[in-house]
Amino acid sequence: MSKLAPLYLERVFQFAELDPQEHREKWDELEDHLLSSIEAEKQAGLGDEEATLKAIRKMGHPQVIGSRLSRPWRWLDVRATGTARGFVAIGPKAVGVIAFGGYARGFIAIGGLSIGVISNGGLGIGLFSWSGLSLALISYGGLALGGVTWGGLSAGILSQGGFVTALVSRGGGEVHSFYKSMAAAPEWIQSFAVLEKVMYWVNVYSPVLLGLYVVVVLACIILQNLHNKRWNKTSTESWLMD
Repeated sequence: MSKLAPLYLERVFQFAELDPQEHREKWDELEDHLLSSIEAEKQAGLGDEEATLKAIRKMGHPQVIGSRLSRPWRWLDVRATGTARGFVAIGPKAVGVIAFGGYARGFIAIGGLSIGVISNGGLGIGLFSWSGLSLALISYGGLALGGVTWGGLSAGILSQGGFVTALVSRGGGEVHSFYKSMAAAPEWIQSFAVLEKVMYWVNVYSPVLLGLYVVVVLACIILQNLHNKRWNKTSTESWLMD
């Protein structure tokens, strides 16, 4: 077997960061796949070195393959590619208690698409969402849909905003509501009145919440940039795919 195959696998696992047991299992799995691919290339008429290089190129860059391998849950996981998993997860895709990424899932999720109890981003889905397009029980955004909503275009059970469509409106620009007041609404709608306290709390403390949000986002961006610089430096040391 060409010496390139084990060198390639070593590079892959530099990016994987697995625990010893998983390292052995994943190594055996990838090695079997790579050797099978090399054997197929040899049967097609290629020499040992040429077959190995072609099989390696087909498998992919060590950085990409290594990043796809699962690794233990961490307190802080920052990824340049793949899915970050941890209490604080930062990456293109992120899963965690606090998740920041293009696609984020967690208790607090911030991203292009965010799904969580508290979500923020381009599209936010959750219990409380503050996003461009927000879909939640308590929803705030450019387009807010849900139970209690407020935003540019707001639609829900209790709503306020620029353009409002709701069962009961709490004020806004152009308003369309089914009931003129909470007292005139059915009891199940009146039960949502308690959530108005949340709206009041968010409005009053919005500068503080915005400040905390900015701090969290900046911290995540800084961590991601620092990690990406280290990642890119390490990646350029791989000669196998150049």
